[in-house]
Amino acid sequence: ALSNTVRLSFFETSALECIAKEFLYELFDIGMARKLTRNDIAKAAGVSPSTVSRALAGSELLPRATIDRVREVAKELGYQPNVLARRLATNKSFQLGFVVPREGTGRGPFRVAYYSTILDGAVAEADRHGYSISILPMGAGEEPLRNPLNAVAGKQVDGLMVLGQKRDSVHLQILADQHLP
Repeated sequence: ALSNTVRLSFFETSALECIAKEFLYELFDIGMARKLTRNDIAKAAGVSPSTVSRALAGSELLPRATIDRVREVAKELGYQPNVLARRLATNKSFQLGFVVPREGTGRGPFRVAYYSTILDGAVAEADRHGYSISILPMGAGEEPLRNPLNAVAGKQVDGLMVLGQKRDSVHLQILADQHLP
């Protein structure tokens, strides 16, 4: 029975293992393939990597046709932007804080249709501009603004929308004094 066995050298075995692994990773898309980069998009679109960056950012320095072509190529290739890299490069979180009062009754603020309606509109508009919404409770007691202020200081949000406060509220004045958007 051993006479019918094919013996492969170490190098041939290693090469076959590599080919088999590559095939399986491609077949099941389990991560061996490297992440698509702006260089890959540039090569496919016939432009420079910096043009890809500008096009994906929607720069006004480029013709609309170039932006559209680069974005189409990126879409065809399945490009997904690296959100963390974008945040680091722009020093923005692309998150807005939606500050709602936390009621002592145990009922959440979203049981009131007013807050839900405003949140729906805020989410839609934020999304249109590439932002997401984080809901931040404004607590009761001595430090009601601790969560929202910490979120801004920690760069978790770029600005705050505060609901449930009167125009002359001390809390709004504290936020205004901080020069927060």
